[in-house]
Amino acid sequence: MPGDIKYSPEFRNDLDSIWAYLAFNREDLSAAEDIVDGLISVTEQLAEWPKRGTKLFLPDGADSGYRAIGYKGYLAVYHLREKDVLVARAVHTHQDYMQILFPHL
Repeated sequence: MPGDIKYSPEFRNDLDSIWAYLAFNREDLSAAEDIVDGLISVTEQLAEWPKRGTKLFLPDGADSGYRAIGYKGYLAVYHLREKDVLVARAVHTHQDYMQILFPHL
């Protein structure tokens, strides 16, 4: 069972964007820090419980190979691999995250 957590460059960029949006556009530094720290915290828990997140299914019902775990209106989307967990993206629940993950759909 995977134990290591890896973060994609896209996930790191997503966290930066979320932080910047909340801190500068919403002028809420506290919320920015809470959301980013919360997303990191829930993804770190995947080292012990990698199947904790909800499976994401494609429109045709097929398993996408991704799971998502939430924190206060945001999702960390990840993929279980043989030796680790790859956290791929961080998105707001109001975003079309399936289109973000699978732009070809």
